[in-house]
Amino acid sequence: MPCALCPVPPTTIIQFTPHQGVHQGAVDIPQSAPITTAEGEHTLRFRTCRPLHIEPFIVLDKQIQKTREYSEIIVTLRQTGTVSDRCQVGLLQFFLGTDRERAAQLSLWLEQHLDDIYLRTQNEEKRLRYARLHGCDANFHHSILPTGHNHFDRLQRMTEYYCLPHAFDFVTINALDYRELPLNRDGSFELIFRLEGELPLETLGDAFQLGCVPAVHLETMSSQPIPFEENNAHYTIPLSETERLFQLQGVQTARQPGGKQSHDNTLYFQPVAQFCEKSGWLRGEGQPDNLYFQPRLSIDLLGRIQNRIHFLGTDGKDATRLPSQTVCAHFIGYHTQAMTLEPGAITESQESVPSHLRARNITPASPDFPPMVMGKSDWSLISVLNTTPFLLFNTVSLKDFLRLYYCYAGHDRVLNHRMQQHIDGIVLLDARFDSRLDYGSGRLGGVINGNNLHLHLNPACYENDGIMYQFCRVISQLLASFVVRDNFIMLEIYRQDEQTALWAFPHQLGLRREM
Repeated sequence: MPCALCPVPPTTIIQFTPHQGVHQGAVDIPQSAPITTAEGEHTLRFRTCRPLHIEPFIVLDKQIQKTREYSEIIVTLRQTGTVSDRCQVGLLQFFLGTDRERAAQLSLWLEQHLDDIYLRTQNEEKRLRYARLHGCDANFHHSILPTGHNHFDRLQRMTEYYCLPHAFDFVTINALDYRELPLNRDGSFELIFRLEGELPLETLGDAFQLGCVPAVHLETMSSQPIPFEENNAHYTIPLSETERLFQLQGVQTARQPGGKQSHDNTLYFQPVAQFCEKSGWLRGEGQPDNLYFQPRLSIDLLGRIQNRIHFLGTDGKDATRLPSQTVCAHFIGYHTQAMTLEPGAITESQESVPSHLRARNITPASPDFPPMVMGKSDWSLISVLNTTPFLLFNTVSLKDFLRLYYCYAGHDRVLNHRMQQHIDGIVLLDARFDSRLDYGSGRLGGVINGNNLHLHLNPACYENDGIMYQFCRVISQLLASFVVRDNFIMLEIYRQDEQTALWAFPHQLGLRREM
Protein backbone atom coordinates (compact mmCIF):
# COMPACT_ATOMS: atom_id res chain seq x y z
CA MET A 1 0.00 0.00 0.00
CA PRO A 2 1.30 3.49 -0.77
CA CYS A 3 0.69 4.71 2.79
CA ALA A 4 1.60 1.54 4.71
CA LEU A 5 5.20 2.54 5.47
CA CYS A 6 4.60 6.29 5.83
CA PRO A 7 3.09 8.24 8.70
CA VAL A 8 0.13 10.53 8.11
CA PRO A 9 1.31 14.17 8.38
CA PRO A 10 -0.69 17.17 9.66
CA THR A 11 -3.20 18.77 7.30
CA THR A 12 -5.58 21.72 7.36
CA ILE A 13 -8.06 23.60 5.17
CA ILE A 14 -6.74 26.85 3.67
CA GLN A 15 -9.14 29.57 2.50
CA PHE A 16 -8.21 32.34 0.06
CA THR A 17 -10.28 35.52 0.37
CA PRO A 18 -9.92 38.85 -1.49
CA HIS A 19 -8.36 41.84 0.23
CA GLN A 20 -11.14 44.26 1.27
CA GLY A 21 -13.66 41.87 -0.29
CA VAL A 22 -12.75 42.70 -3.90
CA HIS A 23 -11.44 40.17 -6.44
CA GLN A 24 -9.39 41.03 -9.51
CA GLY A 25 -11.01 38.54 -11.86
CA ALA A 26 -10.93 34.73 -11.83
CA VAL A 27 -7.79 33.10 -10.42
CA ASP A 28 -6.20 29.64 -10.62
CA ILE A 29 -3.98 28.62 -7.71
CA PRO A 30 -1.78 25.64 -8.65
CA GLN A 31 -1.41 22.47 -6.66
CA SER A 32 1.50 22.57 -4.17
CA ALA A 33 1.22 26.34 -3.63
CA PRO A 34 3.09 27.00 -0.33
CA ILE A 35 1.43 28.70 2.65
CA THR A 36 3.69 29.20 5.66
CA THR A 37 3.87 30.34 9.25
CA ALA A 38 6.72 30.93 11.69
CA GLU A 39 6.76 28.73 14.79
CA GLY A 40 9.76 29.31 17.03
CA GLU A 41 12.94 28.80 15.01
CA HIS A 42 11.15 27.02 12.16
CA THR A 43 9.14 28.14 9.18
CA LEU A 44 6.34 25.59 8.81
CA ARG A 45 5.30 25.14 5.20
CA PHE A 46 1.94 23.72 4.11
CA ARG A 47 1.24 23.00 0.44
CA THR A 48 -2.13 22.89 -1.28
CA CYS A 49 -3.16 19.37 -2.31
CA ARG A 50 -5.33 20.21 -5.33
CA PRO A 51 -5.59 22.90 -7.98
CA LEU A 52 -8.03 25.62 -6.90
CA HIS A 53 -10.12 27.79 -9.22
CA ILE A 54 -11.56 30.97 -7.69
CA GLU A 55 -14.29 32.96 -9.41
CA PRO A 56 -14.82 36.64 -8.40
CA PHE A 57 -17.78 35.96 -6.08
CA ILE A 58 -18.36 36.12 -2.35
CA VAL A 59 -21.10 34.37 -0.33
CA LEU A 60 -23.57 36.79 1.27
CA ASP A 61 -26.09 34.38 2.76
CA LYS A 62 -27.29 30.77 2.72
CA GLN A 63 -30.49 29.18 3.95
CA ILE A 64 -32.73 26.12 3.70
CA GLN A 65 -36.36 26.26 2.62
CA LYS A 66 -38.69 23.26 2.62
CA THR A 67 -42.06 22.36 1.11
CA ARG A 68 -44.00 19.09 1.16
CA GLU A 69 -42.44 17.96 -2.11
CA TYR A 70 -38.91 19.28 -2.04
CA SER A 71 -36.19 21.17 -0.17
CA GLU A 72 -34.11 24.07 -1.43
CA ILE A 73 -30.62 25.17 -0.46
CA ILE A 74 -30.36 28.85 -1.41
CA VAL A 75 -26.88 30.39 -1.58
CA THR A 76 -26.76 34.14 -2.22
CA LEU A 77 -23.59 35.29 -4.00
CA ARG A 78 -22.32 38.63 -5.27
CA GLN A 79 -19.80 39.44 -7.95
CA THR A 80 -16.91 41.66 -6.79
CA GLY A 81 -14.56 43.91 -8.72
CA THR A 82 -16.00 45.13 -12.00
CA VAL A 83 -19.75 44.45 -11.73
CA SER A 84 -22.09 44.01 -14.72
CA ASP A 85 -25.66 42.78 -15.14
CA ARG A 86 -24.48 39.59 -16.88
CA CYS A 87 -21.45 37.34 -16.36
CA GLN A 88 -20.10 33.80 -16.65
CA VAL A 89 -20.39 31.96 -13.33
CA GLY A 90 -17.86 29.30 -14.39
CA LEU A 91 -16.63 26.88 -11.70
CA LEU A 92 -17.72 27.33 -8.10
CA GLN A 93 -15.88 25.10 -5.61
CA PHE A 94 -17.67 24.94 -2.24
CA PHE A 95 -16.32 23.63 1.06
CA LEU A 96 -19.16 21.94 2.96
CA GLY A 97 -18.03 23.08 6.40
CA THR A 98 -16.24 21.93 9.52
CA ASP A 99 -19.13 19.84 10.93
CA ARG A 100 -18.35 16.44 9.40
CA GLU A 101 -21.80 14.95 9.98
CA ARG A 102 -23.56 17.91 8.39
CA ALA A 103 -21.05 17.97 5.51
CA ALA A 104 -21.66 14.26 4.89
CA GLN A 105 -25.43 14.80 4.77
CA LEU A 106 -25.00 17.67 2.31
CA SER A 107 -22.71 15.54 0.16
CA LEU A 108 -25.29 12.73 0.07
CA TRP A 109 -28.26 14.96 -0.71
CA LEU A 110 -26.51 17.05 -3.35
CA GLU A 111 -25.31 13.94 -5.17
CA GLN A 112 -28.27 11.60 -4.77
CA HIS A 113 -31.33 13.86 -4.32
CA LEU A 114 -30.53 16.82 -6.58
CA ASP A 115 -33.43 17.60 -8.91
CA ASP A 116 -32.27 20.85 -10.52
CA ILE A 117 -30.03 23.88 -10.11
CA TYR A 118 -31.53 27.34 -10.61
CA LEU A 119 -30.15 30.86 -10.79
CA ARG A 120 -32.56 33.51 -9.50
CA THR A 121 -32.45 37.30 -9.69
CA GLN A 122 -35.05 39.95 -8.92
CA ASN A 123 -36.38 39.71 -12.47
CA GLU A 124 -36.12 36.05 -13.45
CA GLU A 125 -35.41 32.47 -12.42
CA LYS A 126 -33.33 30.43 -14.85
CA ARG A 127 -32.97 26.66 -14.74
CA LEU A 128 -29.33 25.64 -15.27
CA ARG A 129 -30.07 22.34 -16.95
CA TYR A 130 -26.53 21.99 -18.31
CA ALA A 131 -24.79 22.78 -15.02
CA ARG A 132 -23.10 19.77 -13.42
CA LEU A 133 -22.30 18.99 -9.81
CA HIS A 134 -19.11 17.07 -8.95
CA GLY A 135 -18.80 15.62 -5.47
CA CYS A 136 -17.18 12.57 -3.87
CA ASP A 137 -15.99 10.94 -7.09
CA ALA A 138 -14.14 14.03 -8.28
CA ASN A 139 -12.50 14.53 -4.88
CA PHE A 140 -11.48 10.89 -4.45
CA HIS A 141 -9.54 11.04 -7.72
CA HIS A 142 -7.07 13.45 -6.07
CA SER A 143 -4.80 12.01 -3.40
CA ILE A 144 -4.06 14.24 -0.43
CA LEU A 145 -0.80 12.48 0.44
CA PRO A 146 1.98 11.92 -2.12
CA THR A 147 1.59 8.63 -3.95
CA GLY A 148 3.26 6.67 -6.73
CA HIS A 149 0.26 6.94 -9.09
CA ASN A 150 -0.17 3.22 -9.65
CA HIS A 151 -3.33 1.14 -9.47
CA PHE A 152 -2.87 0.67 -5.72
CA ASP A 153 -2.94 4.37 -4.88
CA ARG A 154 -6.74 4.19 -4.39
CA LEU A 155 -6.09 2.04 -1.32
CA GLN A 156 -4.81 5.22 0.31
CA ARG A 157 -8.29 6.78 0.26
CA MET A 158 -9.42 4.84 3.34
CA THR A 159 -6.57 6.23 5.43
CA GLU A 160 -7.08 9.74 4.06
CA TYR A 161 -10.83 9.68 4.66
CA TYR A 162 -10.52 8.74 8.33
CA CYS A 163 -7.26 10.46 9.32
CA LEU A 164 -7.53 13.73 7.38
CA PRO A 165 -10.68 15.59 8.52
CA HIS A 166 -12.64 17.54 5.89
CA ALA A 167 -10.33 16.53 3.02
CA PHE A 168 -13.21 15.25 0.87
CA ASP A 169 -16.03 17.55 2.04
CA PHE A 170 -16.16 19.57 -1.18
CA VAL A 171 -18.52 19.97 -4.14
CA THR A 172 -17.95 21.79 -7.42
CA ILE A 173 -20.63 23.42 -9.59
CA ASN A 174 -19.64 23.50 -13.27
CA ALA A 175 -21.60 26.14 -15.20
CA LEU A 176 -18.97 26.70 -17.92
CA ASP A 177 -21.54 25.90 -20.64
CA TYR A 178 -23.26 29.21 -19.88
CA ARG A 179 -21.31 32.09 -21.38
CA GLU A 180 -23.58 34.70 -19.80
CA LEU A 181 -26.00 34.54 -16.88
CA PRO A 182 -28.16 37.35 -15.47
CA LEU A 183 -27.28 39.20 -12.26
CA ASN A 184 -28.96 41.86 -10.17
CA ARG A 185 -27.73 45.43 -10.54
CA ASP A 186 -25.43 45.06 -7.54
CA GLY A 187 -23.93 41.85 -9.01
CA SER A 188 -25.82 39.51 -6.67
CA PHE A 189 -27.87 36.41 -7.45
CA GLU A 190 -29.25 33.32 -5.74
CA LEU A 191 -27.95 29.85 -6.59
CA ILE A 192 -30.69 27.34 -5.73
CA PHE A 193 -30.21 23.59 -5.29
CA ARG A 194 -33.64 21.94 -5.43
CA LEU A 195 -33.62 18.54 -3.71
CA GLU A 196 -36.25 15.80 -3.86
CA GLY A 197 -37.61 15.08 -0.38
CA GLU A 198 -37.05 16.67 3.02
CA LEU A 199 -33.42 17.50 3.77
CA PRO A 200 -32.74 16.36 7.38
CA LEU A 201 -31.03 19.66 8.26
CA GLU A 202 -32.40 22.94 9.57
CA THR A 203 -29.34 25.19 9.18
CA LEU A 204 -26.21 25.22 7.02
CA GLY A 205 -23.73 26.56 9.60
CA ASP A 206 -20.38 27.30 7.94
CA ALA A 207 -21.10 25.22 4.82
CA PHE A 208 -20.75 26.58 1.27
CA GLN A 209 -17.50 28.50 1.71
CA LEU A 210 -15.60 29.54 -1.43
CA GLY A 211 -11.85 29.58 -2.00
CA CYS A 212 -11.02 26.56 0.18
CA VAL A 213 -8.54 23.73 -0.45
CA PRO A 214 -6.85 21.00 1.67
CA ALA A 215 -3.18 21.57 2.48
CA VAL A 216 -0.59 19.20 3.92
CA HIS A 217 2.53 19.98 5.95
CA LEU A 218 5.42 18.24 4.19
CA GLU A 219 8.86 19.72 3.52
CA THR A 220 12.18 18.68 2.01
CA MET A 221 14.65 18.00 4.83
CA SER A 222 18.15 16.63 5.41
CA SER A 223 19.36 14.52 8.30
CA GLN A 224 22.35 15.15 10.49
CA PRO A 225 25.57 13.49 9.17
CA ILE A 226 25.74 9.69 9.30
CA PRO A 227 29.34 8.35 9.58
CA PHE A 228 29.93 4.93 8.03
CA GLU A 229 31.21 2.21 10.35
CA GLU A 230 33.15 -0.96 9.63
CA ASN A 231 31.06 -4.14 9.31
CA ASN A 232 27.77 -2.26 9.57
CA ALA A 233 25.10 -2.02 6.84
CA HIS A 234 22.26 -0.62 9.00
CA TYR A 235 22.16 2.97 10.25
CA THR A 236 19.66 5.01 12.21
CA ILE A 237 18.65 8.26 10.53
CA PRO A 238 19.41 10.97 13.11
CA LEU A 239 16.44 13.35 13.39
CA SER A 240 15.78 16.18 15.81
CA GLU A 241 13.09 15.73 18.44
CA THR A 242 10.55 17.69 16.39
CA GLU A 243 11.27 16.12 12.98
CA ARG A 244 9.38 13.17 11.53
CA LEU A 245 10.33 11.32 8.35
CA PHE A 246 7.56 10.80 5.81
CA GLN A 247 9.48 9.37 2.85
CA LEU A 248 13.19 8.83 2.21
CA GLN A 249 14.24 10.49 -1.05
CA GLY A 250 17.98 9.90 -1.36
CA VAL A 251 21.42 9.60 0.21
CA GLN A 252 24.42 11.79 -0.62
CA THR A 253 27.97 12.17 0.60
CA ALA A 254 28.04 14.86 3.26
CA ARG A 255 29.78 18.14 2.50
CA GLN A 256 33.11 18.68 4.15
CA PRO A 257 34.06 21.87 6.04
CA GLY A 258 34.23 24.69 3.52
CA GLY A 259 31.20 23.43 1.59
CA LYS A 260 33.03 20.86 -0.55
CA GLN A 261 31.97 17.28 -1.14
CA SER A 262 34.53 14.53 -0.79
CA HIS A 263 35.26 12.76 -4.07
CA ASP A 264 37.42 10.03 -2.57
CA ASN A 265 35.95 6.59 -3.27
CA THR A 266 32.91 8.20 -4.89
CA LEU A 267 29.74 6.21 -4.32
CA TYR A 268 26.45 6.48 -6.13
CA PHE A 269 23.48 5.84 -3.87
CA GLN A 270 20.32 4.51 -5.51
CA PRO A 271 17.03 3.23 -4.06
CA VAL A 272 16.77 -0.54 -3.89
CA ALA A 273 13.86 -0.41 -6.36
CA GLN A 274 16.48 0.37 -9.04
CA PHE A 275 18.66 -2.57 -8.03
CA CYS A 276 20.53 -4.27 -10.84
CA GLU A 277 22.88 -7.06 -9.86
CA LYS A 278 26.29 -6.58 -11.46
CA SER A 279 29.29 -8.87 -11.39
CA GLY A 280 32.71 -7.37 -10.76
CA TRP A 281 34.04 -8.30 -14.22
CA LEU A 282 31.22 -6.29 -15.86
CA ARG A 283 32.23 -3.09 -14.09
CA GLY A 284 34.76 -0.97 -15.94
CA GLU A 285 38.02 -0.01 -14.29
CA GLY A 286 37.68 3.23 -12.37
CA GLN A 287 33.88 3.18 -12.60
CA PRO A 288 32.32 4.33 -9.30
CA ASP A 289 30.54 1.76 -7.17
CA ASN A 290 26.80 1.74 -6.69
CA LEU A 291 25.30 1.37 -3.27
CA TYR A 292 21.62 0.66 -2.86
CA PHE A 293 19.63 1.91 0.09
CA GLN A 294 16.37 0.70 1.57
CA PRO A 295 14.32 2.50 4.26
CA ARG A 296 13.44 0.41 7.30
CA LEU A 297 11.15 0.94 10.27
CA SER A 298 11.76 -0.44 13.73
CA ILE A 299 10.40 0.12 17.24
CA ASP A 300 12.66 0.75 20.22
CA LEU A 301 12.05 -0.50 23.76
CA LEU A 302 9.99 2.60 24.57
CA GLY A 303 7.69 2.06 21.61
CA ARG A 304 9.17 4.89 19.55
CA ILE A 305 9.50 4.60 15.79
CA GLN A 306 13.08 4.40 14.53
CA ASN A 307 13.82 5.24 10.90
CA ARG A 308 16.79 3.32 9.55
CA ILE A 309 18.68 2.86 6.27
CA HIS A 310 19.85 -0.52 5.03
CA PHE A 311 22.72 -0.41 2.50
CA LEU A 312 23.26 -3.18 -0.06
CA GLY A 313 26.01 -3.74 -2.60
CA THR A 314 25.74 -4.62 -6.27
CA ASP A 315 25.70 -8.31 -5.29
CA GLY A 316 22.50 -7.82 -3.29
CA LYS A 317 24.24 -8.54 0.02
CA ASP A 318 24.74 -6.28 3.02
CA ALA A 319 27.26 -3.54 2.24
CA THR A 320 29.55 -3.94 5.26
CA ARG A 321 32.80 -2.74 3.65
CA LEU A 322 31.97 0.91 3.30
CA PRO A 323 34.63 3.59 2.83
CA SER A 324 35.39 5.88 5.72
CA GLN A 325 33.10 8.80 4.92
CA THR A 326 29.96 10.55 6.11
CA VAL A 327 26.61 10.74 4.33
CA CYS A 328 23.32 12.58 4.79
CA ALA A 329 19.80 11.32 4.19
CA HIS A 330 17.47 13.58 2.20
CA PHE A 331 13.80 13.06 2.88
CA ILE A 332 10.31 14.53 2.88
CA GLY A 333 9.17 15.11 6.43
CA TYR A 334 7.28 17.36 8.82
CA HIS A 335 7.64 19.15 12.15
CA THR A 336 5.55 18.11 15.13
CA GLN A 337 4.97 21.78 16.05
CA ALA A 338 2.59 21.98 13.07
CA MET A 339 0.02 19.91 14.97
CA THR A 340 -0.45 22.73 17.51
CA LEU A 341 -1.51 25.35 14.94
CA GLU A 342 -4.97 26.82 15.50
CA PRO A 343 -7.25 28.48 12.90
CA GLY A 344 -5.74 31.71 11.58
CA ALA A 345 -2.12 30.72 12.28
CA ILE A 346 -1.08 29.86 8.70
CA THR A 347 -1.26 33.04 6.63
CA GLU A 348 1.92 33.73 4.62
CA SER A 349 1.53 33.03 0.89
CA GLN A 350 4.19 33.04 -1.84
CA GLU A 351 4.48 34.24 -5.44
CA SER A 352 2.13 31.53 -6.76
CA VAL A 353 -0.78 33.28 -4.98
CA PRO A 354 -1.95 36.65 -6.39
CA SER A 355 -1.22 39.56 -4.05
CA HIS A 356 -4.89 40.59 -3.74
CA LEU A 357 -5.76 37.26 -2.07
CA ARG A 358 -5.23 36.54 1.61
CA ALA A 359 -4.60 32.99 2.84
CA ARG A 360 -5.78 31.67 6.21
CA ASN A 361 -6.28 28.21 7.67
CA ILE A 362 -9.89 27.83 8.83
CA THR A 363 -9.43 24.50 10.65
CA PRO A 364 -6.87 23.44 13.27
CA ALA A 365 -3.98 21.39 11.94
CA SER A 366 -4.82 17.70 12.28
CA PRO A 367 -2.67 15.33 14.37
CA ASP A 368 -0.27 12.92 12.74
CA PHE A 369 -0.67 9.13 12.69
CA PRO A 370 2.02 6.41 12.65
CA PRO A 371 2.64 4.09 9.68
CA MET A 372 0.27 1.15 9.33
CA VAL A 373 2.94 -1.54 9.63
CA MET A 374 4.72 0.06 12.62
CA GLY A 375 7.98 -1.68 11.84
CA LYS A 376 6.54 -5.18 11.75
CA SER A 377 6.65 -7.59 8.82
CA ASP A 378 2.96 -7.56 7.98
CA TRP A 379 2.39 -10.32 5.43
CA SER A 380 -1.36 -9.78 5.64
CA LEU A 381 -0.86 -6.45 3.86
CA ILE A 382 1.32 -8.02 1.19
CA SER A 383 -1.06 -10.91 0.58
CA VAL A 384 -4.00 -8.53 0.13
CA LEU A 385 -2.29 -6.88 -2.84
CA ASN A 386 -2.45 -10.19 -4.72
CA THR A 387 -6.08 -10.94 -3.84
CA THR A 388 -8.45 -11.61 -6.74
CA PRO A 389 -12.05 -10.32 -6.89
CA PHE A 390 -13.28 -13.92 -6.57
CA LEU A 391 -11.66 -14.15 -3.12
CA LEU A 392 -12.29 -10.58 -1.96
CA PHE A 393 -15.90 -10.06 -3.04
CA ASN A 394 -17.56 -11.77 -0.10
CA THR A 395 -18.61 -10.51 3.30
CA VAL A 396 -15.91 -12.09 5.48
CA SER A 397 -12.99 -11.30 3.15
CA LEU A 398 -14.06 -7.69 2.64
CA LYS A 399 -14.38 -7.04 6.37
CA ASP A 400 -11.03 -8.74 7.07
CA PHE A 401 -9.41 -6.53 4.43
CA LEU A 402 -10.92 -3.33 5.81
CA ARG A 403 -9.89 -4.24 9.36
CA LEU A 404 -6.25 -3.87 8.29
CA TYR A 405 -6.89 -0.13 8.34
CA TYR A 406 -7.84 0.22 11.97
CA CYS A 407 -4.36 -0.03 13.37
CA TYR A 408 -4.47 3.08 15.57
CA ALA A 409 -5.82 1.63 18.83
CA GLY A 410 -2.76 2.78 20.75
CA HIS A 411 -2.74 6.19 19.09
CA ASP A 412 -6.37 7.32 18.79
CA ARG A 413 -8.92 5.02 20.39
CA VAL A 414 -11.88 7.17 19.33
CA LEU A 415 -10.90 7.00 15.66
CA ASN A 416 -10.14 3.30 15.91
CA HIS A 417 -13.58 2.63 17.45
CA ARG A 418 -15.28 4.69 14.74
CA MET A 419 -13.57 2.75 11.95
CA GLN A 420 -14.38 -0.56 13.65
CA GLN A 421 -18.04 0.40 14.06
CA HIS A 422 -18.35 1.37 10.38
CA ILE A 423 -16.80 -1.90 9.21
CA ASP A 424 -18.98 -3.92 11.59
CA GLY A 425 -21.95 -2.29 9.84
CA ILE A 426 -21.32 -4.48 6.78
CA VAL A 427 -23.97 -7.21 6.96
CA LEU A 428 -23.66 -8.87 3.55
CA LEU A 429 -21.75 -8.48 0.28
CA ASP A 430 -23.37 -10.36 -2.59
CA ALA A 431 -21.32 -10.46 -5.82
CA ARG A 432 -22.98 -11.40 -9.11
CA PHE A 433 -21.08 -11.86 -12.35
CA ASP A 434 -22.42 -9.75 -15.21
CA SER A 435 -21.52 -8.37 -18.63
CA ARG A 436 -22.56 -5.18 -20.37
CA LEU A 437 -21.98 -3.07 -23.46
CA ASP A 438 -19.31 -0.44 -23.02
CA TYR A 439 -19.54 2.78 -25.01
CA GLY A 440 -16.46 4.35 -23.48
CA SER A 441 -13.92 6.23 -25.54
CA GLY A 442 -12.65 4.04 -28.40
CA ARG A 443 -14.61 0.95 -27.32
CA LEU A 444 -17.41 1.05 -29.94
CA GLY A 445 -19.94 -0.75 -27.77
CA GLY A 446 -17.92 -3.88 -27.03
CA VAL A 447 -18.94 -6.32 -24.30
CA ILE A 448 -17.05 -6.11 -21.01
CA ASN A 449 -17.32 -8.40 -18.00
CA GLY A 450 -17.60 -7.47 -14.38
CA ASN A 451 -19.41 -7.82 -11.07
CA ASN A 452 -22.59 -6.30 -9.68
CA LEU A 453 -21.96 -5.93 -5.96
CA HIS A 454 -24.91 -5.71 -3.57
CA LEU A 455 -23.72 -4.32 -0.24
CA HIS A 456 -26.13 -4.59 2.72
CA LEU A 457 -25.43 -2.32 5.72
CA ASN A 458 -26.79 -1.80 9.22
CA PRO A 459 -27.60 1.95 9.44
CA ALA A 460 -27.31 1.89 13.25
CA CYS A 461 -23.52 1.57 12.86
CA TYR A 462 -23.18 4.99 11.20
CA GLU A 463 -23.66 8.50 12.58
CA ASN A 464 -26.13 9.32 9.80
CA ASP A 465 -26.95 8.34 6.22
CA GLY A 466 -24.39 10.81 4.90
CA ILE A 467 -21.54 9.13 6.78
CA MET A 468 -22.77 5.74 5.53
CA TYR A 469 -22.85 7.12 1.98
CA GLN A 470 -19.26 8.42 2.16
CA PHE A 471 -18.11 5.10 3.63
CA CYS A 472 -19.62 3.29 0.63
CA ARG A 473 -17.96 5.71 -1.76
CA VAL A 474 -14.59 4.89 -0.19
CA ILE A 475 -15.24 1.14 -0.51
CA SER A 476 -16.14 1.58 -4.18
CA GLN A 477 -12.78 3.27 -4.76
CA LEU A 478 -10.88 0.53 -2.93
CA LEU A 479 -12.50 -2.36 -4.77
CA ALA A 480 -11.61 -0.95 -8.20
CA SER A 481 -7.95 -1.58 -7.31
CA PHE A 482 -8.54 -5.35 -7.37
CA VAL A 483 -10.33 -5.52 -10.73
CA VAL A 484 -8.35 -5.83 -13.96
CA ARG A 485 -8.68 -3.23 -16.67
CA ASP A 486 -11.54 -3.77 -19.13
CA ASN A 487 -13.58 -5.30 -16.30
CA PHE A 488 -16.02 -3.33 -14.18
CA ILE A 489 -17.75 -3.22 -10.83
CA MET A 490 -21.14 -1.72 -10.01
CA LEU A 491 -21.94 -1.15 -6.36
CA GLU A 492 -25.52 -1.04 -5.06
CA ILE A 493 -26.21 -0.21 -1.43
CA TYR A 494 -29.07 -1.69 0.62
CA ARG A 495 -30.22 -1.17 4.16
CA GLN A 496 -30.27 -4.31 6.25
CA ASP A 497 -33.35 -6.48 5.53
CA GLU A 498 -34.52 -4.24 2.66
CA GLN A 499 -34.89 -5.38 -0.97
CA THR A 500 -34.88 -1.98 -2.69
CA ALA A 501 -31.51 -0.39 -3.42
CA LEU A 502 -30.80 2.75 -1.41
CA TRP A 503 -28.09 4.02 -3.78
CA ALA A 504 -26.63 2.71 -7.03
CA PHE A 505 -23.18 3.98 -7.99
CA PRO A 506 -22.02 4.28 -11.62
CA HIS A 507 -19.92 1.42 -12.94
CA GLN A 508 -16.17 1.72 -12.46
CA LEU A 509 -13.55 0.15 -14.68
CA GLY A 510 -10.81 -1.81 -12.96
CA LEU A 511 -7.36 -0.36 -12.37
CA ARG A 512 -5.16 -3.46 -12.19
CA ARG A 513 -3.01 -4.51 -15.12
CA GLU A 514 -3.53 -8.00 -16.46
CA MET A 515 -0.69 -10.42 -15.80
